[in-house]
Amino acid sequence: MKHLIAGPSGSGKTTSLIPYDDGTTKIIGLNPKETFFISCGEKVPPVRKFSTLYPSYKLENGSFTKQVRDDGVRFLASTNADTILKTVQALVNTPTLSFIKYIVIDDMQYIQSYAVITRAKEKGFDKFVEFAKMIADIIMFAGKADKNKHLIFTYHDEKDDDGTRKLKTAGKFIESSFNILGLMDTILWTNVTMENNKRIYRFQVNSDGVVPAKSMLGLFDTLYIPNDMGYVMQRIEEFTAE
Repeated sequence: MKHLIAGPSGSGKTTSLIPYDDGTTKIIGLNPKETFFISCGEKVPPVRKFSTLYPSYKLENGSFTKQVRDDGVRFLASTNADTILKTVQALVNTPTLSFIKYIVIDDMQYIQSYAVITRAKEKGFDKFVEFAKMIADIIMFAGKADKNKHLIFTYHDEKDDDGTRKLKTAGKFIESSFNILGLMDTILWTNVTMENNKRIYRFQVNSDGVVPAKSMLGLFDTLYIPNDMGYVMQRIEEFTAE
């Protein structure tokens, strides 16, 4: 299944994926031993103890598939679309990696952003087709994965001309040629409010005409839920097993 978390920077997208409990705030998050985390921004997410939870893959240490274990490598940082696609394919197709239930592709928009910058001097229209294909190949392959594999994409958003929210892409052609939202099973949009001088981080789970969130009919009883992807996955797994 394919799931998308969208929202502006600092709105709780990545935080929702990582287990956290300080006695006041608790996030179930994804079980790190069952999760492989890909950062498309070529950076370690600024989350406490992330590097301990998700040891990084190192090319000099040998085979990727041999390094990936529930007590070993479960993190890769790359902006290269081909590297990311091959990594996802290995995680989905390698029998010894069946313990990986969740594949996170964080800040996916950076795949296109970096390509736009590095190829800025190239002339012609063909490069924009390639930019769209970079994202399309990964998402289309994700659709072929076993239903028990969950691929979770995070994306920055922005306001469209009509005031609605949309994903931040590398241009109008990419938006018109490949509808990312239409290929997702679940779309969660971050929502941050202030209550009693405290920030409240939530997910919007269905559309209100402005935010194009969506979830399976009957999955949630309210428009907003806590921004906790562990809770979301528990609910989806229970719901689809009924």
